[in-house]
Amino acid sequence: MPYYGGIEGGGTKSSLVIIDESGSEHATVEGEGMNPWLVGFDECARRINDLIERGKTKIGISQETQLSCLGLALSGGDNEESCSAVESAMLSKYPSASDKYHVTCDTAGSVATACKEGGLVLIAGTGSNCEVVNPDGQRHRVGGWGHLVGDEGSAYWISHFCIKTVFDCLDNLRVSQFDKSYVEQIMKSYFEIDNPQMGLLRYLYTDFEKSKIAGLCKLIADGASGTEDRPGDPLCKEAFRRAGVQLGRHILALAPRIDPSLLCTTGGLHVICVGSVWKSWSLMKGGFLEGIQVRNEHDVKITEMSLLTLNKPSSYGAAYMSALNAGLPLDVDYSRNANLFYNIKLAVETNYPQ
Repeated sequence: MPYYGGIEGGGTKSSLVIIDESGSEHATVEGEGMNPWLVGFDECARRINDLIERGKTKIGISQETQLSCLGLALSGGDNEESCSAVESAMLSKYPSASDKYHVTCDTAGSVATACKEGGLVLIAGTGSNCEVVNPDGQRHRVGGWGHLVGDEGSAYWISHFCIKTVFDCLDNLRVSQFDKSYVEQIMKSYFEIDNPQMGLLRYLYTDFEKSKIAGLCKLIADGASGTEDRPGDPLCKEAFRRAGVQLGRHILALAPRIDPSLLCTTGGLHVICVGSVWKSWSLMKGGFLEGIQVRNEHDVKITEMSLLTLNKPSSYGAAYMSALNAGLPLDVDYSRNANLFYNIKLAVETNYPQ
């Protein structure tokens, strides 16, 4: 039986799936992060081989038996240099691992899990990123530039917006239409500080951790949702509305580079939504619908799109890509790998904002 492997290699953890030509799962294994730019290419290859060896053991085949193909959807696999270096390291150091390889970035793996002919992935987790994979394999990206110059609509961006609003109001640099009391309270509680400005400085600079700042977003989401006894906090709700606008604009910005065939599929453009911020879709919906509205005659109008969440990891997509790239048989029902949570239909007529 031919076995196809797929690896989702993130910055902090990774996972392997081994499937057959029908897409049926035979083994899954988890391991360490394997971004080659963070751990080095030789160490990345060692960690890949470790996953493969443990996967082969699980399904009861010898270590000398090659997988028919192996797909690698890696964080840090955004250019040909890194992809070629990883493949070369595997072929030279671990010749028994797999017969063929297909190395790409993690976002492409997410699209390939649910979309055979291409689609768009919109990440809103700790950071944000948006990438379209066209049917010819060409990829185009918007965002993904990190917290200093990007990450719009992410958990970090939402936290930063609220923190900045509190700072500016305390300094009397601006008068916000929203009461800052709730956000100021959760800042003190979350960071365990008494002074919301001076106490926070070490988390912003000396002991800065992006994930720590982004973690405040969970409390902001709770505040925006409210409870039976307390209505949603207006400042928290505004943060998520603005995040929705930013995420919608990522798609609008990519629209000119999207192959027209992806706009004409059943359900329109398929958008794979990845990241914890999407759990707050109800808070972002209004802003998102605003953000995808065309701004001028140069913007491309998208009349329909389907927002999807994956119910299988992108290691599956990596395995699918590898098999298709190698010309191996593959019979998969892609629709079973994702769930539709919102379908958007927009009118063709447009009045551009003034």
